[in-house]
Amino acid sequence: MRTISPTTARRLAISCQRLAGDRPCADEAGIMTLFRELGCVQIDPLRAVERTQLLVLWSRLGKFDPADLEKLLYQERRLFEYWAHAASIVLTDDYPIYQLHMRDWLVGDEGWKIRFRDWLEENDDLRQYILDELIKNGPLSSRDFKDRSDKSWESSGWTSGQNVSQILGGLWRLGQIMIHSRKGLTKFYDLTARCLPDWTTKEEIEWPEAVYRSAQ
Repeated sequence: MRTISPTTARRLAISCQRLAGDRPCADEAGIMTLFRELGCVQIDPLRAVERTQLLVLWSRLGKFDPADLEKLLYQERRLFEYWAHAASIVLTDDYPIYQLHMRDWLVGDEGWKIRFRDWLEENDDLRQYILDELIKNGPLSSRDFKDRSDKSWESSGWTSGQNVSQILGGLWRLGQIMIHSRKGLTKFYDLTARCLPDWTTKEEIEWPEAVYRSAQ
């Protein structure tokens, strides 16, 4: 068995996170290089200094143009927003991996999954209304939909009663819709089929292959 010292392990962790060594160029190509090495970058709308995704890139690239990131996300679609360990920016090349998460997100007998599945079923009219509006008029934000829920979402946190947002979030996690663009903090949603570029790999893989690819 090969072993390394704690010091070497720390140095490897820092260099693999691109916090040491040569920096990629602070342009679109450099941003893509960074995402291929990191795999994903968490999104956080709150800002003490700047939003998380911009701080992560700045700390590794230096001064870069945030417009380059937006172009890769919302024009070229080489990146997209989805749930990794949290809401994140991920590689469109990795779509087959996230397609597995979409497929299995509500599969299982965990309490929260049963609760959300039941709630979605009880509000199927609202779900279908949102999809119909997106088909006809997308991309749209949560403010563009009327709350036609039959049963309100109950939560001990800030999501209680946020029925439209909860449906949109569920459809996003299930892969039926994607975040088309943002204007400030406002997210605009559209059908996944209209957001993914034509070159996106649609192959279906299973978890062993997904784990292998994630480790590469």
